[in-house]
Amino acid sequence: MNCQRCGYSSGIDFAVSCPLCGNLIANSTVKHVIAGQINEDEIPWEKQSNSSYPLNGLIETLQELFFQTNAFFKKLENIQNSKKALLFALITGSFGLTASFIWSYLLNVSTSGIESGQQRYLSYIFSPLLILLQILISTIYVHFMLSISRSKKESIHSTLRIVCYSEGAMILSALPFIGSFLSTITWFYFIITGIHQVHETSRWRAFFSLLLPFLVLFAVTFLLFFIAIAAGIAAGANSTSILQKLLGY
Repeated sequence: MNCQRCGYSSGIDFAVSCPLCGNLIANSTVKHVIAGQINEDEIPWEKQSNSSYPLNGLIETLQELFFQTNAFFKKLENIQNSKKALLFALITGSFGLTASFIWSYLLNVSTSGIESGQQRYLSYIFSPLLILLQILISTIYVHFMLSISRSKKESIHSTLRIVCYSEGAMILSALPFIGSFLSTITWFYFIITGIHQVHETSRWRAFFSLLLPFLVLFAVTFLLFFIAIAAGIAAGANSTSILQKLLGY
């Protein structure tokens, strides 16, 4: 076999690195296997072969996202381009908002007023901007909390890709009644799994990192509530003792 780059001739009929230029010298079978392995590490939505059939890439990506979640997010380690991930998020997020809009209209058409209807229409019209804003805020929040908890391994671009592909959970909004709740739970699960795979931290650490502000807020609220009850009991006891003194008991 000959090296296609420098012309070096090798007597090995399998695969070898060219000693002159370092290029891979391999027969067609080996090249096909190597190409297949590389192709398996790509997100279907981002494969060049699916550029002519984006719907196929979208469906395959959603299938991997929902049914092979760990393996799917593991692939994000080798991806540097976030443009296609952002486009995926805008498409799936818009689909989810559209489904929610349709269901809210069908289920509340008899009770909703003109003002609420106008608000829904405005939300639907500006849905791409709302989705983009939600993605940016979520990315900043997630990456900031990972930095605080020292769970961050990759750059904020990796976190952005996690958030973008987690937006695929929004297609569950097409389900009536439980769609919004189910999509939110699934979205959070995707975020946790993505952090676990890409930033290589435990799921529990990722979970508590994201919920830390809410846990602190809950603890502070509970403490203030307990203090208020204790103060109320103490004030009641003092009032009782004063009343007893006045009555001569």
